Amino acid sequence: LIEYSSPTIINSTIESCYGYNGGGFYVGAEANPVFINCIISNNGYLNGDRTINGGNGYVFNGSFSMSNSYVQNGTAESMAAGISISGADASAIFSNCSFTNNDLYSGANRAGAIYCSSGQMQIEASYFEGNNGMLGGGAIVAQNADVHIFESVFENNSVSSYGSGGAIYSSGGSLIIDRSKFLYNQTDYNGTNSEGSALCVYGYFKLTNSLVARNRGYRYPGIYYAGDDSLIVEHSTIVFNDANYES
Repeated sequence: LIEYSSPTIINSTIESCYGYNGGGFYVGAEANPVFINCIISNNGYLNGDRTINGGNGYVFNGSFSMSNSYVQNGTAESMAAGISISGADASAIFSNCSFTNNDLYSGANRAGAIYCSSGQMQIEASYFEGNNGMLGGGAIVAQNADVHIFESVFENNSVSSYGSGGAIYSSGGSLIIDRSKFLYNQTDYNGTNSEGSALCVYGYFKLTNSLVARNRGYRYPGIYYAGDDSLIVEHSTIVFNDANYES
């Protein structure tokens, strides 16, 4: 538990831990921790019990930054198997991080790697692979949050159980993506709500200098967008995305 302090955590491993909120760590009010060269792994499960919110970590109304670190093999009942971020005052920055094989427990909902609600999040030069979400995004779910993603790769992430957004699901707030790649992500469920094999976006969305390719879903492959006129796509390639639709 980190509150009312600003520790720096360097060259450390947080592994095989369990808590009701935040299996690996919990960042609370007026906290501003910095994680550098850390491994956050295999958290969120103990003797048949799973963390409810944020298998590898939970941030609530705190500020948080992580660089050159690994977040992997987390599990949780809901929100995120990796890291859950919530609260209007919450903010997070991820730089050169790897999120792999974070798997939300069957029957739960939201994201595999990161859930962000009502706060702000920036991701740069990071890699997302093999994450699995349910009823949300395979890697990231953002709800009423402002999210900026730069120079990052999303590959082989998936969402199941009526889920939309094989890599990212964003509703409300804003989603800005630049110089990033979305490859081989998929929506697994053959149902009417399974939309956007790479990205499903409701709200402001800007995509520039990016590649969206070879993603597969039940319908509306690649990118599904529903909103007003707040859609901007520039200097991007969207190609070879496949809809496996059977009526």
